[in-house]
Amino acid sequence: MGILFKSLVAPIISTLAILMAYVVSLSIVNNLAVHLNFAYSEYTPLMVMLTTILLGLMSHFVLLRQFRQQLEDGKPANAAIKDSIRYVRYFLLVTGITLGLTFAGFALFKFSTLRAVATLVVPVILTILATLTVSPIFMNLLGERFFWPAVASEPHQHGFWNRMTRFGLWQPIVAIIAVLYFVGPFAYSYRNNLNFNASNTLESSQQSLTGMRVLNAHFTQGKATPVTIYVKSSDRLDNEKSLLQLDNLTTKLQSMPGVSGVTSLTQPNGQPIAENYVNSQLNDFTTELKGATDQLDDLTDSLKDDRTNLNQVKLSSDADKIDSLASRSSRLVSDTTTVHSQVDEIAGRANVSQRRSASKLVRRYQRLLNLINTQLQTVSSNMRALSDELSQNQTDASDVSSNVSSYTTQIKDVQNDLKKTTKSLSGLVKSYNDIYNYLSALQASDAAKIYYLTPEQLTSSQFQQSLMTNTSENYKTTTLQVTLKDAANAKNTAATVQRLQDEVSTQLQGTSLKNADVAYAGQPVVQSTVQSALLSQIGWIALLIVGVFFIVLAIVSRSVLQAFYWLLTFGLAAAAATQLAQMMTAFLSGETTFNWQVPLIAMVPILILGVTQLMQVAINYRYNDLPFIDWLLPSLTEMGQTLRHRLFAVVAFSLGLLFTGYAPIVTVGWIMIFTVLIFNVILPILIAAFGKLTVTLPQHKPKSKHRA
Repeated sequence: MGILFKSLVAPIISTLAILMAYVVSLSIVNNLAVHLNFAYSEYTPLMVMLTTILLGLMSHFVLLRQFRQQLEDGKPANAAIKDSIRYVRYFLLVTGITLGLTFAGFALFKFSTLRAVATLVVPVILTILATLTVSPIFMNLLGERFFWPAVASEPHQHGFWNRMTRFGLWQPIVAIIAVLYFVGPFAYSYRNNLNFNASNTLESSQQSLTGMRVLNAHFTQGKATPVTIYVKSSDRLDNEKSLLQLDNLTTKLQSMPGVSGVTSLTQPNGQPIAENYVNSQLNDFTTELKGATDQLDDLTDSLKDDRTNLNQVKLSSDADKIDSLASRSSRLVSDTTTVHSQVDEIAGRANVSQRRSASKLVRRYQRLLNLINTQLQTVSSNMRALSDELSQNQTDASDVSSNVSSYTTQIKDVQNDLKKTTKSLSGLVKSYNDIYNYLSALQASDAAKIYYLTPEQLTSSQFQQSLMTNTSENYKTTTLQVTLKDAANAKNTAATVQRLQDEVSTQLQGTSLKNADVAYAGQPVVQSTVQSALLSQIGWIALLIVGVFFIVLAIVSRSVLQAFYWLLTFGLAAAAATQLAQMMTAFLSGETTFNWQVPLIAMVPILILGVTQLMQVAINYRYNDLPFIDWLLPSLTEMGQTLRHRLFAVVAFSLGLLFTGYAPIVTVGWIMIFTVLIFNVILPILIAAFGKLTVTLPQHKPKSKHRA
């Protein structure tokens, strides 16, 4: 402003007014976000600054230029201020309505970053008010000193728009073809090459980028940016049903394409724990069952051997022998008694003979008989003892015989019981073998590959540690961390995240967790959400901007066709400038894509440039008294006199953005430079060319054919 008006006071006053509008606007926007929950994004302060500075710069330029013109015409300061405000207020009104309606339309979008653009209505209103109130106060106070030191200079005619207009009027079709030939390829070749990688906006020397590069070098590309899935249930998750569903979900996600690994409550290390699955537990159980079956087989064989050893016939034969022995013992006792009686009888007779005979022979035999008597008494005593022993033996033999007979009966009963037991054990072994075969087949099937924790495992230290790490304090919320194979900015990451969300929703349907709340976090999810939300709304954004701009432009100019041509020219310049800015960025930094923030940020200054310039053309077109063809050259030439000033102001502002070093803002600066250059070159050409064709084509009549 100081260079344009060759003044020291004018730029200070205008800068103070713009700064005041910025501070108040940002304060109101922040309070709306805090107290009324208005949408807010990290780029809201930047867009508020761009709006206030660029709109304030254009508004003050028109106001101060008109004020200086009035002063140069000799009018007093009060009259000059009134005339200047009267001159610019309609321009500022239609400009503010166009920008205000366009920005307010963003409140209809669900995406919060887009909805936050609606808050730019506040800086638009405050900047226009500051232009019409704050600056005129100082203009009234200072008068002509407002442009101090007011270095006089000869006005220079700027004939660029005059030459471009003449070219368009000379050959309209050629002019249109020339514009399409030089500018059209850039606009046509532009593609929506946006990237949603937040790291692209950071300097390469930052530690976060260094750490990410180290992780990407040693692990999968997605290691540095995992996806975290939160599952919140109304019931506790430390039970068999919930754990089974979580493990099924974990296993399913691990098998998805694009997924490198998944850690969860049931698989804290990213790998299944074998002993927590039915097939492993069946393996242990079948092993124990096989051992028990083998022991039963051994027991059955032992019972068969015992049954064989308990021979009833042999026991009966032994009992018969014992009975025969008892009979023989009885006869022996009887014979012994008889002998004892005979000995007693002989002894008696010997005594009688001893008393009757006194002869020597008798005495000789008497001694012998005495000896025999003594011996017989001894034999008799021994026989009595033997008889007693035989009697006792007979009694014992009878008892033994009775016991053996009883034992024979018991053995017979035992044999019958052993037979039944052996038969039962054989059937039990067969049943166990059938169970073993079934469990072995079940173990090898997919049906056994399910998660199940026994009560002992639920209370184990390993599971309790996983429970503390992967669940909330009330055990109702758990997390699953998914590591993707590709980086967050890869082209297929958004599709992978979408499949991930669909798979989680499908897996939880019809389970105990069907009513659980599921949330997703992580850089891939953020980028996928932003990408899907932004790309799905691009068409509506374009329709909103073009619709509001076209309607207001048509109302102001009172011409639908000319408004369409002017808006088409602006769109052509913006598209070509975006492609050139992308090529410049690729040349300087090697980055062939735009960050997704760039179009959103660039939309604000580009829209302000287009609205302020085309509204001036529309107002001039509406209030002209000349025929349209006669209006084109002088009016466009007059408007072109300020071209160099607008170019200088916008380029200077854009160069300031280039020196910020922040990649999105630098790209916005390049887009602004190319847009203002291309737009101010092709605008007079296409306005003149389309304007002339609009008038001349309907008047052209085909030549009548000569008839014979």
